[in-house]
Amino acid sequence: MNILQLLGKKKQKKNLGVCIPTARKQIAQKAAEEPSLTGPLPDSTVNAFFVEGVFAVHDSISLQGKMVQGTTRIGNLIEIKGKELLVKDISVEKKPVDCIHGGERGTLFLLAKYFPIIRQGDTLEF
Repeated sequence: MNILQLLGKKKQKKNLGVCIPTARKQIAQKAAEEPSLTGPLPDSTVNAFFVEGVFAVHDSISLQGKMVQGTTRIGNLIEIKGKELLVKDISVEKKPVDCIHGGERGTLFLLAKYFPIIRQGDTLEF
């Protein structure tokens, strides 16, 4: 077999299917099992946000997830794990909005001097 014959010969490609990272699978399983995401939260909790992604940049934290219960507005001070954070900006479906309501997926941008430890899969109650 010469080089021209080798170059013209096409190899069969393998079908790899869909690849879902293990960490994302664990978050989805935890969300499905966690009763607070499907049922009502205790009456003492006014607002709750389920965290699906956390990013820290300079003096800001970006929390991606779902507002499970309640409403949060730009300018609200919220206390999470003993740290007071200011809601700097909110986006829903990648569009800036003034507030996020229960049941909506979006991103909260928070200002903080000291960051609390927030992980994927946490439900923040404030």
